[in-house]
Amino acid sequence: MTRTRNMQSYRGRCSMAVITLGVSTAAQAGFVGTYGAANADQWFGAAAGFATVAFTGFPEGTQIAEQYAALGIHFSIPAGSGGNAVQASAVMYPQDGWGLAGSRAIEMTFDSPMHAFAAYFPGDARFEFYAGSTLLYAQTRVGDINSFAGFTSTESFDRVLLRANEPANFGLFVDNIYFSAVPSPAALALAAVAGRMRDAGRRRP
Repeated sequence: MTRTRNMQSYRGRCSMAVITLGVSTAAQAGFVGTYGAANADQWFGAAAGFATVAFTGFPEGTQIAEQYAALGIHFSIPAGSGGNAVQASAVMYPQDGWGLAGSRAIEMTFDSPMHAFAAYFPGDARFEFYAGSTLLYAQTRVGDINSFAGFTSTESFDRVLLRANEPANFGLFVDNIYFSAVPSPAALALAAVAGRMRDAGRRRP
């Protein structure tokens, strides 16, 4: 995997990207999304007891695999991916200057079922949530240098796959990530509303 990035070109590409802010108004498989760095506090307020992976404390170029196993998260290289490596850049990773650069995809599996996941990331990425081999939910986000996407769900997941937004970009970059096993009250409330709407629809003549 090529470690050198053309930062100027990357910033130019990101500046033309569309940024979507706010909270998703629709839930699929019980998932609720919160988007945009300005709205990140909404996710942090809803996701109780979350753990943080910041990719700090490792030499640049370190491949991440089991370094965060104590937190119950394991990183792997999906088929077709060129691997991952710790990368230092105050511009691309404004949370703490360190992040993870991947080629095509980064896979994370959890020791226990999760109900919330979030990440800061530069550029764009596709988030896929799985229970075993079953895809529960997917969302592609296109953003800028300090993008944020946070998801909470009433349905548990044990694997998250981050994919590059191909064919526009084969690179994938992640700043801090966060995850929690505690169901979000907001997700529970939205699921209850969706259930009532479905029931009301069934009762119509």
